Amino acid sequence: MHKATEFKLDFQRQFDNESDESLSEDIDNPHIKETYHPQDVMVEDQHPTFTWTIENFSNINQKIFSNIFEDFDLKWRLIMFPRGLEEKGSIMSLYLEIVSCNLFKPEWFVNADVVLLVVNQIEQELSQKREAKVSFNSSRRDWGYQKFIHLDNLAAFLHNDSLKINVIVQVLESHVEKIDPSERQKEIIYVGLKNQGATCYLNSLLQALFHLGSLRRLVYMMSTFTDWDQSRNSIAKSLQKIFFQLQFKGKSVSTKKLTESFGWNAQDVITQHDVQELNRLLCDALENQTKGTPVEGEIEKIFRGKQINSINCINIKHESSKTEAYYDLSLNVKGCNDVYDSFNLYTETEVLKGDNQYFAEANGFQDAEKGCAFDSFPPVLVLQLKRFEYDHTRGENLKIHAKYTFPPVLDLGKYLRRSHSIPSIYHIHSVLVHSGTVFQGHYYAYIRPNLSNEWLKYDDEKVTRATTREAIDQNYGGPDSKRFTSAYLLVYIRETERYSILAPVLESEIPSYLKEEIEKEKEKKSKMKEEHALQKLYMSLRITVENDLKEHQQYFDLVDTKKVSEFQVLRKSCLAEFKDIAESAFKIPKHKQRYWLFEKRSNGTIRPWRLLSKTQEDSNLDVIVKQDLGLFLEEVLDENTNSVGDLLLFLKYYDPLDPSIRYVGHIIMNLNLPMDALLTWIRKKMGFNNDVDIDIKEEKRTQLKAIELNKSFYQNGITTGAILIFQTINTHDYSRYPTIKKFFEYITHQTVVDFRTLNEPQKSVVKISLMKSARFETIVDNLGAHLNHDPKKIRLTTHDLQRNLPSPHPLNKPEPQNCVLNPIRRNKSKRKNELQLKEFISKSLTDPKILYYELLDVPLSEASGTSKTFSIIWLNYQAIQTKVVELVTRVDAPLCDLLEILSTKTNCPPDRIRLMGVQDCIITKIFDPRSVVSDLLIGSLKLYAESVSPEESNPKHQCLRVHHLLGGRHVGHPFVFTLIKGEKVVELRQRLQVKLGLSLAETKCLKIRLTSSRAERVLEQTILSDFVTKESRLVLLHPQAPPQKKVLKINQSTA
Repeated sequence: MHKATEFKLDFQRQFDNESDESLSEDIDNPHIKETYHPQDVMVEDQHPTFTWTIENFSNINQKIFSNIFEDFDLKWRLIMFPRGLEEKGSIMSLYLEIVSCNLFKPEWFVNADVVLLVVNQIEQELSQKREAKVSFNSSRRDWGYQKFIHLDNLAAFLHNDSLKINVIVQVLESHVEKIDPSERQKEIIYVGLKNQGATCYLNSLLQALFHLGSLRRLVYMMSTFTDWDQSRNSIAKSLQKIFFQLQFKGKSVSTKKLTESFGWNAQDVITQHDVQELNRLLCDALENQTKGTPVEGEIEKIFRGKQINSINCINIKHESSKTEAYYDLSLNVKGCNDVYDSFNLYTETEVLKGDNQYFAEANGFQDAEKGCAFDSFPPVLVLQLKRFEYDHTRGENLKIHAKYTFPPVLDLGKYLRRSHSIPSIYHIHSVLVHSGTVFQGHYYAYIRPNLSNEWLKYDDEKVTRATTREAIDQNYGGPDSKRFTSAYLLVYIRETERYSILAPVLESEIPSYLKEEIEKEKEKKSKMKEEHALQKLYMSLRITVENDLKEHQQYFDLVDTKKVSEFQVLRKSCLAEFKDIAESAFKIPKHKQRYWLFEKRSNGTIRPWRLLSKTQEDSNLDVIVKQDLGLFLEEVLDENTNSVGDLLLFLKYYDPLDPSIRYVGHIIMNLNLPMDALLTWIRKKMGFNNDVDIDIKEEKRTQLKAIELNKSFYQNGITTGAILIFQTINTHDYSRYPTIKKFFEYITHQTVVDFRTLNEPQKSVVKISLMKSARFETIVDNLGAHLNHDPKKIRLTTHDLQRNLPSPHPLNKPEPQNCVLNPIRRNKSKRKNELQLKEFISKSLTDPKILYYELLDVPLSEASGTSKTFSIIWLNYQAIQTKVVELVTRVDAPLCDLLEILSTKTNCPPDRIRLMGVQDCIITKIFDPRSVVSDLLIGSLKLYAESVSPEESNPKHQCLRVHHLLGGRHVGHPFVFTLIKGEKVVELRQRLQVKLGLSLAETKCLKIRLTSSRAERVLEQTILSDFVTKESRLVLLHPQAPPQKKVLKINQSTA
């Protein structure tokens, strides 16, 4: 049995907007039954028990809710995740929630003893029970267990696939006051921002920035396009719009335009990112917008501070210092009790010695002291609390839940390097809170707009009042409270600039063009809304007439209803009213109009199937026409009288001399008449003599069904909408396809192949109609005739549907495996000219039929046996950068010929190219330029090539093969590196830094090992050349890096 783990999950975002009415949808859930009674199966201390019976448990795949039950004048409900919070989990999660607590005043709380129990309906004493003392409040409105019971163990609790859950709630202490409706209206002083899926972190940051009046004023002053359409992707313009709407709009504001200006897609807005990272990127984007304008540098004045990082050598006189700007500070939470502890740690002096010595240029590695001091703090100080860290021992990210306090007033004067005339006293303005775990969570913000005692809570669209205790004290975190809610980002404002930073922005300060553009957009939206409402009154009605059947280009079926005439008609109008429109459009008098409903049959064909009655013609169109297939408008002829049992039939004529099939008309026949009654109409329609014999077949999609003329339509299974194809019975031996059957076999087995060149794979050269059974020889013969090229000198390549590009290998060998896209399931002894076209192309009707060709100088048989395409990975001077070079050469050619070709593609002299064979990221062979190309085919080696360094020409130097090792396995691209005689490891490390393009810090993290030597572990002062043997290899051990998160990006070009 898995031990249940208490887990707090914040459902605030999901359920804030759910009223009791919306919850009623769950009451009709067929899976659940509830009973509420004072005494039931399990009763503890005689407290009332609520029982939730879930029927058909095995069919439930997503979270479900119980009905709402009342206890102690509070409304409660259970929430069950059958497979836990993970998409394909195996442990059931169970939670208890207080419903409609958004109607309570912010300071509400409920302390209760809660018992959750999954009942064993056979042996009740084996029931699974969890109990705890729980404190519910505005920050914790639900409680439960992420891992309540494993699904493998749940079978013992199911009875007839039903699960019974009991809950007992004993309220110990509570303070709950409901908000008066009039007071509740007063709560909405400001407006919220809409959540696009997982943009709560963005919403919290935007609200904090909006309340900085100086920043908002600066955003309004930024130069932007005056044409709204041109600037729809501008970050500055989108931010202006959001700030304006937050200031003047009476309801929640959308951030969709802003995220579009970031260049984000649908996946980005449902992926939660780091709010501090977003703040930095947003400030950078806005700074770019101000360049070259009167407000350039103004953002820096608000957020930018300076710190001085210095390193002083202990044993020698050497000092290095660097001044760096910052827009926010990341403070350690782990090991610190409060903000002051974090600043002490931030400015603490670190001694660099041993393996961590400082590289003092010409003086080499030295013991040193490294420290940081602040040169200045900005007016608005943003502090990120490092609640998340990567645990190297566990190999995963963790959230630090330790208690960490932050004061309302912060004095940072002692951390300045020199005294300033401006006191560094800061007042807290905003607290951005993260609630949840590393894997999932929710952001919201507490903000003091005027630095008074009045706090506001911004939770996406919802804005409410909050207390100082809720904003500060309840966001310290701490394991004792078993809560996953804690402050993540703090915004402080310097006391001396509080009035200038928070000064309200007057409407007169907002550019007039911005107000005009927003007003225009408002009018545009209003107009679109009206048009949308108007569109709901109309519907599209497709009308098919006889002429559409005649113009149908396909051999099969009757018509493509998407290509016929389409009308916009009122949904509540009737056909009787539409007949005037039809008469004008099709020149068919109203009294000769008759309408049939289309039907999409199970085999995919579309046919008219039911005649509309006079009563139906007077009904509303949206009631009659419920599919987008529309109606067939029949022009009534004298002989086409309608009676009970009549069939609407469509006739096509096959001409073996053409050969072709064409539509000739429709007729209405009684289903009890014999089929030969149709012959009279056909002879008259076609002008045939009475002695002409006629054969009739029914078209069934792409098949033909034989007809017995001496039987009735009913006996032949003919129904309304049937297509009958007829031909004269003569001796058509001179015709290639003398019968309908032969012609159908031809058109169902032919396909049009799109031939393209390998150099221009997106451009069609020629399209040729071929039989699917065509052999390889037939294909190239037809293509050669079109291209006026010898078919024996044509090589074909199949189409890769996944990449929408040519397949990697051409059809240049007899073995069928060369057809990569469509593996040819034939005996391997089959020759290529015995393979059929259908084995080279996709069998799907919707997929493109594409083949690529090459025009060769020699016959394919010779080229296939003597030439091969090689893919070579070229390493430039920095061995971390590569490119793939593909070239073709004869396998019996000397290797120097291949190097000559490679030289033209890399601009490197052939005598300076090293060609290597690599397996599992290890160099196993360096090829001799005097060998032959066929040597490259031995073994399954990857081919690498690099430029030989000038140092290698020195006979005193030795070359070592270098491999990368990460986490116990070889990775990356190996290379050859020159070892200079007498050189120490510390000097070799400097050359490796240049070779690999690494930073100094990254280079220092590399551990260097020498294999197959007398000294596998090397020190910085070791001279490697003293220990190297012929078998030695240099191994670079890279530190295990934490898992990379999705990179957050903002499109700077649209700032």
